[in-house]
Amino acid sequence: MDSHAKPAPVCIHVCLLSGRCVELRALPDWRLQKLLQVAEEDFRNCGALSSEERLEWLVAPEQGCRLDMESTVYEAGLGNANFIQALAVPACQAIFCTATDNAKRAWAHLAGEGSVTTWGLGDGSDSSRVEHQLQNVRSIVATSSAFAALRKDGTVVTWGNPNLGGDSTAVQHQLREVQSLAASDAAFAALLASGGVVTWGDACDGGDCEKVRDELTGVTKIVGTCCAFAALLENGRVVTWGDHFADTGSIRDELKCIQDICGLRTRAAFAALLQTGKVVTWQESDLTPSPRVQQMLQSNVVQLHACEDVLLGRLMKY
Repeated sequence: MDSHAKPAPVCIHVCLLSGRCVELRALPDWRLQKLLQVAEEDFRNCGALSSEERLEWLVAPEQGCRLDMESTVYEAGLGNANFIQALAVPACQAIFCTATDNAKRAWAHLAGEGSVTTWGLGDGSDSSRVEHQLQNVRSIVATSSAFAALRKDGTVVTWGNPNLGGDSTAVQHQLREVQSLAASDAAFAALLASGGVVTWGDACDGGDCEKVRDELTGVTKIVGTCCAFAALLENGRVVTWGDHFADTGSIRDELKCIQDICGLRTRAAFAALLQTGKVVTWQESDLTPSPRVQQMLQSNVVQLHACEDVLLGRLMKY
């Protein structure tokens, strides 16, 4: 047998709550985000998904849990004749860019066809400079004063305060085949299809990753806090950069065999879920979990989630 032969595709059925299904032939190394995009296109072609809807999640009915969109088909354990469920949601979403003065926030609206509309009083409210580029947009992230839009062709468009991520001119030639974007309060980070990372914006808040550049290979996920970034690697380790709160310090030896990470976007706090089901956190001192919570996070955790000022949401096995 040829050891260099390409892996055989698997047949996966993706179904909507309406009962409509599409059959996809996916390679084992496809990320589930790609599977979702292909399914969305097929559903649109057959009329099962309107222009006002998009697919948001994939769920494994057997386990009743949401699948990690950064994992591959193989890592998710999907094989021939597997049935997974997709959730359709309204295609438009509003994303706001916070500011010190709440009256000076800027807003961006992403419509179903991929166009973007901005308004407000703060930096980023005026996107006229890049308006002609804001087509076929897949997702948007924001710092405190700028936006970055990821287009379906893997390129990135930025606008807003040039010192806080709104000007990506210096790295624009590197922003090709971008898979996802993350933001801190003053910087952006882009994950490339190659597993590499590109950063720009304020260096102190993660806009400069040169000190860890050699470690940023085989990256599968990037998350941001208010002032730093963390990257999950294929080997289950984590790399951080930005403000000193990103330093893993004394817990560095614990951060092995990691299956997921999350960051608290509004504060300086990270959490890593190990394959053992244990959660390891590092953060500002006033965000340290209580002894009771720390005890609960020693085992049986199956999912991480960060939202606004909540340090950690979790789904436990019982």
